[in-house]
Amino acid sequence: MSDPIKDLESFDPQGLPMNPLTPSEVRRRGDRLRRRNNGVMALGTAAAVAVIATSGVLVNNAVDQGEEPGPVSPSQTESPAPTQIPDDFPLAAGVRGAEETDTAAMSDLDYCGATPLAGLDPADVRSIALSGGETSITRTLYLLDTPEASVAAHEAILDAAAACTDGDPEDTGDVAVHGPGEGWPGSTVTEDFAHGESTTEPSVEVVDVVSAGRTLLVTSTFGSWSTDIDTGVADERQALQPVMVAMSDFGPYDAPGSDDSTDPAAPGSVPTTIPGGFPLGAGWPDDSEAEPGKDMGLQGPNRTLDPLEFTACGEPWQEPSHADRLRADWNNVEDYRYRQLTTYADADAAVAAVASLVAQQQACPVEPQRDDGYVNHREVRKVPAGGEAWAILERDTMNGSPSPFGASALVLRVGSSVLIVQHGGHGGYPDGNGQGQIDAMTTQAAEAIGAMCRFTVAGCGGDSTSGTEPASATNLGPDGWGELKIGMTAAEMEATGLVTIAEADDPAAACRAFTIKGWADTVHPNVSGQVHGFVSTVHGLAIIFAQPGMKTPEGIGVGSTVDDVRAAYGELTGQDAYNTVAVDGRSWFFLTDGSKVTAFQLEHADQDCVH
Repeated sequence: MSDPIKDLESFDPQGLPMNPLTPSEVRRRGDRLRRRNNGVMALGTAAAVAVIATSGVLVNNAVDQGEEPGPVSPSQTESPAPTQIPDDFPLAAGVRGAEETDTAAMSDLDYCGATPLAGLDPADVRSIALSGGETSITRTLYLLDTPEASVAAHEAILDAAAACTDGDPEDTGDVAVHGPGEGWPGSTVTEDFAHGESTTEPSVEVVDVVSAGRTLLVTSTFGSWSTDIDTGVADERQALQPVMVAMSDFGPYDAPGSDDSTDPAAPGSVPTTIPGGFPLGAGWPDDSEAEPGKDMGLQGPNRTLDPLEFTACGEPWQEPSHADRLRADWNNVEDYRYRQLTTYADADAAVAAVASLVAQQQACPVEPQRDDGYVNHREVRKVPAGGEAWAILERDTMNGSPSPFGASALVLRVGSSVLIVQHGGHGGYPDGNGQGQIDAMTTQAAEAIGAMCRFTVAGCGGDSTSGTEPASATNLGPDGWGELKIGMTAAEMEATGLVTIAEADDPAAACRAFTIKGWADTVHPNVSGQVHGFVSTVHGLAIIFAQPGMKTPEGIGVGSTVDDVRAAYGELTGQDAYNTVAVDGRSWFFLTDGSKVTAFQLEHADQDCVH
């Protein structure tokens, strides 16, 4: 079976002539394939675009994730829509080595003889094409006269495909139409030329269609596939996210049969593409403060810098797959500062990535002695910031005495995104003051931390982090707040220095109230004044009441709708007051006015303090 990845591995745009397959050639090969009809064909994610979408891996210089994603989102676009396709429009995002032209490469798209794009007369048009072996990727962006014309062309493609679904199998492939879905405002048409049978040649074409304002994007991927078609469709839709973000400059998405809920920027959806203009380098010194030199001062933010690496006792961290990544550096003599923002498929995947890294680092508190005689000591400390955060503090010693140098990292998660901040050299771990180092890194990265709210269900509206100060008190959960963890004993809580536990009027009382230093009065129907939670004699820290403005790691807070809560946590029990399904002995409890959250708390799943 021909594998598009293998095809692209033998394809190097730097050293070989590129002759992309045209759409007509794609269909000619499909015709030839129907006649041969000789083997088993399976659908899935082996197409070249799947590499672009899921891993960002460079396949012999053919595809990568090095391009910028383009403008931010429709909600941030106030200027008039462009009247032509900008020169820097990222049509080839994620497809390295593609040939770009000002022709309508998808004009001969046909389903059962119908060519819905043949009669288009666009105000502007641009296409890219790439082929490796017998794999073909073609994208065309049309700029039409009106948004209505864009939607009409979109609908014409769907109509032609739908009419072809019952065509004679001898004349066409098996055609299926996939409509808009969560986070996807477009449509997808799949055509299996081999009718599910075995083949050694390319046999499936996937056509994605997106309309936004006056623009229409039509993308064709043709090749052999290896697993389930639904997985392949999802991966290819993800691959187009950077292009779609840039399309939003032309106006809102508007697919036939879709509504605003399918807009990736709409409430309830969480984007995975990091937008252009994300303030990853904000808070660092000006370039003029660095010594002259190629690698001095600010580098990035971009997707071409190598990812940050973590090792412990000689073992590298094996990071789970991610959706998108952006990195920025600021360097000076013996002063090295790095930031890396990574997005994952969802909050659960981000939580798992952080847990994996923290466990790997915790497993090696002392590194073996190096050849130069130095020994590296590592401390991993939980930090009250973001949805969850950890500090990794490293310092070298010689014969038991600390050196002046060290390295520090802050790993901070908000929603489905993870920010890693690293400092080394003179700024790595000055004077061994761990808390001072954590405060410095958090404060410098405050704007980037604040902007991470876009990767939560609630987005950046309402009471989310402003970006002007560290997000140290704006998130509750997933297992507590800062050093205070659900299930801690009263003695463990007091040892943190963060709480004051009230004396019980009845020594036999099951629970005692506590307050957290620096917190305001609690606003909650079940409690009043300076009560921030309860500690149980049986279950330990049993309840933490959310402060005004706080949100869960999934972006749920006061003002979120019940539908938002259900979308974030799935199954709920109760009516007007809802408990989520317990996870690792913890659950959320949300009070509502019938439609929106009015207060919430994080609690032990078996708490016996408030009913």
